[in-house]
Parts: sequence; C-alpha cells; structure tokens
Amino acid sequence: MEDPSSVLILPLIALAEACWAVERGRTTIPSVAQFLADVDADPRILLVPLDRAILDRSLTLTTISEMHDRQIVATALIRAKTGASVVLLTRDGNIAASGLVPVLW
Repeated sequence: MEDPSSVLILPLIALAEACWAVERGRTTIPSVAQFLADVDADPRILLVPLDRAILDRSLTLTTISEMHDRQIVATALIRAKTGASVVLLTRDGNIAASGLVPVLW
C-alpha cells in the first residue's frame, strides 16, 4: 500500500461498507466526506462498480457466507484473470479461510 506505483482496486461495494462504518463512528476517520475526498485524491485507487460479470462470479462462491464479501472476492478473481497480481486486503476470516484469493492482514 505504500508503493506509489501500486494500483489499488476498490470494489464500490467495499467503499460503501467503509462509508457505513465511518458514518456509525466505527473508525477514527472524522467524516464520510473526508474519507471520500481522501479516496478521490489518491490516483492509485481504481473504483470498480458491481457489474453482471462480478455478480455472476459471486453466485458461484458458496464457501463465502456473506453476499458483499462474495462480490469483493469475485472482483479480485476477475481482476486476477486479466493477469493482474491481486492480493486482497481484509481481516475477514471467512474470506481468508476460503483460500480463493491471497489475503493480506
């Protein structure tokens, strides 16, 4: 994450979940507006919307119990198919235990 040449893929569903956590005071980030401004200011971040390919892939990931987590993993898997080096930054035990994508954290 510190490498200025890294591309950080951010599924829009993960951004929405992060905004929800900030809104409810579950982080030290002062406001959703500040958080989004910081995301927008980082040229390394590529927002990836939910599309039909991600949805279709997520429906096959039955080892992951939570719908949004399936969409996040599906996004990573689809990016990896393009030849991109993908490591998912998560503390989610279900995602890590699935072994579907390399996990950091």
